[in-house]
Amino acid sequence: MLAVFTGRFYDIWRHVAESIPFEQLMASVSAVLATTGELAKLRELWDAVVRAPQLNSRSTAYMAMLLLEFDNSDPAQVLEMAGQINIDCEYAGIMGFENAKTKCLSVSQIRPKYHNALSQMTGRGLVYVRRDYHGNPELAIRARRSAVRALFGVKENEPDAFPWLDTPAVDEQLYMVKYREHLPPPRTPGQQ
Repeated sequence: MLAVFTGRFYDIWRHVAESIPFEQLMASVSAVLATTGELAKLRELWDAVVRAPQLNSRSTAYMAMLLLEFDNSDPAQVLEMAGQINIDCEYAGIMGFENAKTKCLSVSQIRPKYHNALSQMTGRGLVYVRRDYHGNPELAIRARRSAVRALFGVKENEPDAFPWLDTPAVDEQLYMVKYREHLPPPRTPGQQ
């Protein structure tokens, strides 16, 4: 294995060591801005990232999808954002962003699928933006229940008031972003 990476091991390790935390940070910040109504700040962040071509295109695509889904941009801005999405528009639909999918498809261009795009756009499966029962954006963060309870000082036998997602919703989100090498992106159970 080391023979394959000879001379490149440090570069590869550095790329992985830097890119995964960066992806998680970008997904988290984007999700928080979208769900707290800070869409102007999200657009400002998106503008800055678009001007920096060395940054991950999936981060840019995810921000654009969030803006297309939750922001009421004018048609020129919609076309600009949709044109910057360089991955398949179906990813927006898989995440439940039907508005974003429709707007993304309004710009006709070939967009590839990537086996780990959903994983990257959700911070490796740690951060999800979804709609609540009223259609409002809602943030879900994957965390171990015991760790959250300990962090907030909830004793073992005490009930907590945290808004935990029900098990089928969690299972669907985890299935959606499952990392599968060399296979097309997974479909949700409802799509099978």
